[in-house]
Amino acid sequence: MVLESYTKKGNHLKNQDALLTYTDENKVICAVADGHGFYMHFRSGYGSQIAVECAIDVYKDVMEADINTLIKKENELTSEWKKRVLAHYKEKPISSFEWFTAKEFAQYYQTGQLPIPYMYGSTLLISIYFTKENRLFIARVGDGEIFKVNENNEILDLVEKEDFGSEYVTESLCEDPPHVKDNLESISFVEGLKEDDTLIVASDGLSKFSNMDDIVLYMKNHPENLEELIEKLNNVDDFTVIVFKR
Repeated sequence: MVLESYTKKGNHLKNQDALLTYTDENKVICAVADGHGFYMHFRSGYGSQIAVECAIDVYKDVMEADINTLIKKENELTSEWKKRVLAHYKEKPISSFEWFTAKEFAQYYQTGQLPIPYMYGSTLLISIYFTKENRLFIARVGDGEIFKVNENNEILDLVEKEDFGSEYVTESLCEDPPHVKDNLESISFVEGLKEDDTLIVASDGLSKFSNMDDIVLYMKNHPENLEELIEKLNNVDDFTVIVFKR
């Protein structure tokens, strides 16, 4: 099995992406989150980290690819994220500097016109490969990239893009309710992964490159050089990727 990951800051003050993986005898979980980074979402770096932690904690006890269980967990995941960001807000009061970074949105939070979870806004991508059943579950809130690349270097995009609109608009965990989309009715769920397939899970920083396909193929064929490759890239946005091969 190959499981490599790396994250690199873009032009933001700090990296607002997060990643986390989990493996046991039944499954491999990959989670990538991308904090929005806009003034309104001035705590999105915390929000993305909480998102990937929730993904692992919620799904790590799922032992098999049961559709009803997976759907139930989607609701549990979004509820747990909001519970944890509210707890974080209470435990870590907003500093004067944070209010300054929020700019004009500070007054809307302070007067209750914006809900607290918006401070933490983030996307989330999850893939779970069930090793014994050869099933591949994908769930997402918002944008990002999930590719399956076969032994012939053919790239299959597993995330639909038409529902995002502008590149600056995406769905978010902070919405009420969040819109979780999965592949349970897609052929990709039952097809799983073939022996030589590689799964690439990445934040939308990957899509900002004009030579994205070349980068994907290099990561597929040279996962051991993932850190070296990403450090050489001139990325404007934060860039986070997990490469998994069964």
